[in-house]
Amino acid sequence: MRFLIVKLSAIGDVIQSLDVIEYIHAKFKDAKIDWVCEPSSFDLLKSHPLLNEVFVYNIKELKGFFQKSKRAQFFSFLKKYQENSYDAVFDLQGNTKSAFFTFLAKSKHKVGFGYKSVAEIPNILATNNRFEVDKNKNIRLQYLELAKRYFKDIASFEIKRELFKISPQEKEQVFEILENCPNSKIKVLVCPFSKWPSKQLEPGTLIEFLRLINNKLGAYYFFPYGNDNEKNEAQKMQSHFDGFLLPKMTLAVLEHLMSKVDLIIAVDSSLLHLSQMVDTPSFAIFGPSNAKIYEPLKKNHFSIQGPCEFGYKFEKRCKNLRSCKSIGCIKKLDPKLIFQKFLVFWNQVK
Repeated sequence: MRFLIVKLSAIGDVIQSLDVIEYIHAKFKDAKIDWVCEPSSFDLLKSHPLLNEVFVYNIKELKGFFQKSKRAQFFSFLKKYQENSYDAVFDLQGNTKSAFFTFLAKSKHKVGFGYKSVAEIPNILATNNRFEVDKNKNIRLQYLELAKRYFKDIASFEIKRELFKISPQEKEQVFEILENCPNSKIKVLVCPFSKWPSKQLEPGTLIEFLRLINNKLGAYYFFPYGNDNEKNEAQKMQSHFDGFLLPKMTLAVLEHLMSKVDLIIAVDSSLLHLSQMVDTPSFAIFGPSNAKIYEPLKKNHFSIQGPCEFGYKFEKRCKNLRSCKSIGCIKKLDPKLIFQKFLVFWNQVK
């Protein structure tokens, strides 16, 4: 059997939907599973051991469709995209953009969210098997529920997955990074950055929180980054501690590193979602997004949900995520309070 998953971006959202691959593969051992995405997610998905083919197209290129080169590029993608027919297509994004790719895919069965669950109503025009999901569940379970409802499957399912594929040279890179870490200290991967600054702790708050951990437990900190601005901030943080500023690496390599450290500390970000894939204990701080919806689903994870000073309630993300000038739910958190919560968590998982 052959299946297609439509989930374009962002990387964190793509990571949260990966359980569907494992579910389909467990149900149909010989299934071929393809995925269509935008460029930002391609490098990660092509490293997934259970994906057969990953199609990539930047839908923004359609803005220049009347240019000969842009038209040629699109039709080249379309020809390859429509080479195969699928037993089912799963639109896990549920918006207008994903509907475009779902509509173009060759299949009699196009699966998507129902009227009450879909992100953008026009998406339903591209699907013919629609299901409502419980929007109060963790987002991973919502994606999984969509696939299970299509297959009329009520059995429980436990995700067991392999790490992303990396080269021998990349494995050696991870080994060399860890080899220089003092054995007497816990190895902590700190992931302080997010696409949205409103999801990040104040640098001073994070530094004080990490200092309290170090004073109590003795820690060696690893700091990853995604761009030059994050690199500069990570360097400043690393200068306060015994630790290491990581070189630029792919998410697949970072996942392997995550599997080898003792602890992951993060905010709501793609790296936090990546930590779902490993057994390493993780501790996360949430502000304008709902921890119950977006936190990793594993026993050795703990999340703090910063309180809104204005008393706003939200289902997934605060409606003022981009406009709130205070963002007190995360920017005004007390590092000592975070540390107290952390100690309770750490005493349970160590």
